[in-house]
Amino acid sequence: MLGFVTFTQPTFLLNTVVSFRTWSYNDRVPSPTLRAKSGDRVRVIFNNQGGRFHTVHFHGIHPASEDGVRSVRHDQQVIYEFDAKPYGVHLYHCHIKTGSQKKGV
Repeated sequence: MLGFVTFTQPTFLLNTVVSFRTWSYNDRVPSPTLRAKSGDRVRVIFNNQGGRFHTVHFHGIHPASEDGVRSVRHDQQVIYEFDAKPYGVHLYHCHIKTGSQKKGV
C-alpha cells in the first residue's frame, strides 16, 4: 500500500463570517483514510509544506523509528514504511507542540 500525505496549514471557511487556519494532511479535515490489509507493507510518503517542523504518528504495531519521532523540516520529505498489523482501525496524527499552541490533524 502506497500513500501520500502532505502537511499544510490551510484556512478553512466555516461559513461566510467564520474562518480559521488549521493544520491539515492533504488539505482535508479530517485527514484522508489510508487503507491497507493486515500484513501489507505500508509506505507513506510524507511531504511537509506547512512552514514548520512536523511529523506523523501512526497507531498500530511498528518500529519506533517509523512512529513519527523524527521531525521533518518544511519543504522536506520522509518515507514511513512498516507492516500493517494488527488488523483494525488505526489513527494517524501529528505529535508536535509549539509553545502554548496545541493543534492536531
